[in-house]
Amino acid sequence: FPPILHLENPCRQSWAGITQALSTLLGLPREARVGFTEWLSLVKTFQACPALSNGDEHGSHEAAANEKANPAVKLIPFLEGSFMRLATGEVVLDTLVAQGLSSTLKNCGPVSDKLLAHYVEYWRATGFVA
Repeated sequence: FPPILHLENPCRQSWAGITQALSTLLGLPREARVGFTEWLSLVKTFQACPALSNGDEHGSHEAAANEKANPAVKLIPFLEGSFMRLATGEVVLDTLVAQGLSSTLKNCGPVSDKLLAHYVEYWRATGFVA
């Protein structure tokens, strides 16, 4: 059987540092920033098509519209169940086997502000964020 690999950046980084850098790159004012718990609540309650909550007979169309407008809704089970444990270092995935098989993973280094800027540039180019 082929090995099962954990594909995670082997360089531990502060989640707060990553989100701070992304907030700056996205131009979010400090007063618009919210913590994870509040953000997750907003993800769960956001509806692009309010008819969904009214029992509309076209619920599947509204559900698709909501998922398109709010793709994070698909991740709610992961976000509620595992994300914080992984993001805060409570669970650390062993990447030694993966690093042994991938020189890219072995040499990747921490996520830099420059790499985050490339992500934001791509997201803007594709219309994912304004």
